[in-house]
Amino acid sequence: MWKGSKKYYRSGPWNGLGFSGAPELRANPVFNFYFVDDGEEVYYTYDLKNKPLFTRIVMNQTTYSRQRYTWNEISQIWVLYATVPKDYCDTYNLCGAHGNCINSQSPVCQCLEKFTPKSPESWNSMDWSQGCVRNKPLDCKKGDGFVKYVGLKLPDATNSWVSKTMNLKECRSECLQNCSCMAYTAANIKEGSGCAIWFGDLIDIRQFPVAEQEIYIRMNASESTSLIFFAVLYLYFFRSFFLINHQEAKAASKKTMAVGIALSIFLVCGMLLVAHYMLKRKAKLIGKFIMTAFKGNKVENNQIDSGEKEDLELPLFQFTTIAKATNDFSFNNKIGEGGFGPVYKAWRLWKDGKPLELIEALPGETCNLSEVTRCINISLLCVQQHPDDRPSMSTVVWMLGGENTLPQPKEPGFFKGSGPYEPSSSSSNIELSSANEITTSLMYPR
Repeated sequence: MWKGSKKYYRSGPWNGLGFSGAPELRANPVFNFYFVDDGEEVYYTYDLKNKPLFTRIVMNQTTYSRQRYTWNEISQIWVLYATVPKDYCDTYNLCGAHGNCINSQSPVCQCLEKFTPKSPESWNSMDWSQGCVRNKPLDCKKGDGFVKYVGLKLPDATNSWVSKTMNLKECRSECLQNCSCMAYTAANIKEGSGCAIWFGDLIDIRQFPVAEQEIYIRMNASESTSLIFFAVLYLYFFRSFFLINHQEAKAASKKTMAVGIALSIFLVCGMLLVAHYMLKRKAKLIGKFIMTAFKGNKVENNQIDSGEKEDLELPLFQFTTIAKATNDFSFNNKIGEGGFGPVYKAWRLWKDGKPLELIEALPGETCNLSEVTRCINISLLCVQQHPDDRPSMSTVVWMLGGENTLPQPKEPGFFKGSGPYEPSSSSSNIELSSANEITTSLMYPR
């Protein structure tokens, strides 16, 4: 709808179910509706389900609204059935670029997650016209990523492009290769097909409580989920590795074994949930998560947050227990691998200067390669043969968040074919042998 020469209301593009800005337009007892795009013409049409029923649409120039009325035969009056704009958030581009209008909030205009007001002073004065900007600028040359948003009215499609033949994966690739592409989504969410991409600023966005539509907005790689997911994947993998192979671990309790079995079955789901949790709580809670994931590693002062000492040794599983829990080592139940698995691969490739070959199979997201290499470096440090060569959990958190030069890892523990342990400077004062002590009692006649 236009008000003079300016856009006044926009219903949003058709998404296969309805118009993305009008989720209330759904199957109803009054009329059927159709959207036709046959390559030659594009139009929206409707017909009445009850033929004797009368309905009409009015463009009301007094209230600047589009109104649908139905005729009530009994009372002999026209009854208002629906009207748009329906609320304040339906005002075209109310919140500016990358602003999200949320009708239940005060003020109604909020920046999208990972965006901040371009002019905080104007924004706080209820002038939202300048919109919002990304927390971290895009860096197309080094590689950007995408963040998924749900339940949004799709942005103004003036500067957009649509393909009916692409799938969502191809759509993402197409957008990623074009530095001007700012967002993408499936053109038809009913069938999960097609591709729609946007160029330039994303405007006229609002939030709906019904989360039908998903849109992927381009972000700096450090803001996307890929790096954290990759780090979580590696940290959980090496935790599983130590649970099976740590030779100095104590016998596990029944509760711990139950947790281990559950972890082996629900590992992938768990990683996704943890990644989502970490994104929400951000870096402040990463340390706490890693402490839980690597409970057996060295903690500074050998104390937990409560200040009480805990047994930091990891449990040792019996072979029969592992065989039973993994269905005779079925790949479907795999929770980790030893010398011939990824550790053997993660180390060979590292020594050969090819660590990035490990991420060939990582699906769906784009990574900052330097940060991925850093994660691999940290992962290898966490599986050093001697505990004193492994970083503490607070150090791991510092390593993940910093850019300082990391120490080079030595050959990891439990590596097939590894030679005798060579003490480092940090562990040269540790004796590698232990003494067994025994007391005897001698009996003398009285």
